[in-house]
Amino acid sequence: MVPICWGINDDTTELLRFSLSKVNPLPPSLTQLSQLYVGEGMAYRASTHSLAIFTSPPVGSTSPPSRLWYYDLATGAETPTANPLPGHVDAATFWVNPADPNHEELFIVIGDELYQLDPDTGAVIDGPHVLPGIGGSSGGMAVDPKTGELWMTDDWPEAALYRIERPGFVAHKVVDIRWPDGGRPDAEALDFGAQGQLYTEEDRGDHKGQRVILEIDKATGFVTPVAGPIPGIGDLEGLGCNGGAEVFQPVDPSIDLQKYVNGEDADLPPGPDVPSNTNAFFRYLVTNTGNLPLRDVVVVDDRGVAVVCPAGANVIPLLGVGEFIECVGASAAEPNPYVNIGSVTGWADPPPQPDDLTPSPIQVIDDDPAHYHGYQWPPATTIPSVETTTDLPTSSTRFIDPEPSYGFPERIISQDSLPPSVPAEVTLPETGGSGGGSATVLAAAFACLAGAVLMRVSRRPSRR
Repeated sequence: MVPICWGINDDTTELLRFSLSKVNPLPPSLTQLSQLYVGEGMAYRASTHSLAIFTSPPVGSTSPPSRLWYYDLATGAETPTANPLPGHVDAATFWVNPADPNHEELFIVIGDELYQLDPDTGAVIDGPHVLPGIGGSSGGMAVDPKTGELWMTDDWPEAALYRIERPGFVAHKVVDIRWPDGGRPDAEALDFGAQGQLYTEEDRGDHKGQRVILEIDKATGFVTPVAGPIPGIGDLEGLGCNGGAEVFQPVDPSIDLQKYVNGEDADLPPGPDVPSNTNAFFRYLVTNTGNLPLRDVVVVDDRGVAVVCPAGANVIPLLGVGEFIECVGASAAEPNPYVNIGSVTGWADPPPQPDDLTPSPIQVIDDDPAHYHGYQWPPATTIPSVETTTDLPTSSTRFIDPEPSYGFPERIISQDSLPPSVPAEVTLPETGGSGGGSATVLAAAFACLAGAVLMRVSRRPSRR
């Protein structure tokens, strides 16, 4: 699953969607919301594929109260919850227990106090808990979707990453968040993406003019741009990313193999023609068509063709969701109709399920045939047989070869070109008849001569 984040420039109606990539960071797409959401927190709710966003009262006013809203990413509907909140929201995050998807938690931070809310009504069900140990004021907050660990940043200028101990909600500093050259990003927003990475933002534009989404290395604190530049000038203080979304997708691993011979997807006979003195070349295109990564993928051929994949031998160590890899093989062409079958197997490790914390790996299998027609090349040579007879006519005679010449001109065969062993003149015995016997012998001689000099043209036999 591709990691995706959403954000709102503070005090605007623009919802920004970021597709994240270190290789090719791109600017976000924009969607207009129906109202201003001036709260600084945002969170992605995987169970409903929606965003939790917050309104806040104007400065110096208590009306209207702060409130939790949901923006449905599928329909665009914006729906408020029933209960007002205790103040201006600075950060928010969801967590769904992978072992029990019905156990869903929503946390918010107001100032330096943490609350747990009912995700459906917005009512406070736990808190406030004071968050000691953070250097400045709280910034962004995120829950690791796999472990349930709570992480937080403090607000600029310190820009550090904290792990929040539960229970007790004590903050422990893990690492300073830095650009590789030592500069400090804004880092007010924080969340986990679908592949387990942790993201924040730089929206002040004071580090080489950049307003971007950043991936944080939790071991070093260094950040790398993965999306941007961010348009506009608003403060991007809330970020919701799709960590935990895989919990609500069905476990559906699958694999596909497409086999090609000499460039053709020859599932059905006869397939391409392959001369006998050449090699048949095979390609094995392996694609992960499911929603789980695959490991230990093995490609084999039932006719003993040696399959080679990019990682070496016939094994693909890891195949990500939607990824495809091509393996190759070759063998000497065999005569007549030929078929071989490629097969692929792999394993998927499903996420933990309710009441089953270590589910068994799932095997995925597919196969695909390839056909070709092997023929002899160069074709075999047929040597014509020549029979001699004494029953030949006494005069030089020309014959037209009745054998088809397959595109060549008719061959004119002359008695003068017969082998030396064939006499040019023959004295016929007297029969005493009226001549009919001689005519009969002469006709037979003509037929015999014609049969003796015919030459066959070799051609490739037609396929069945």
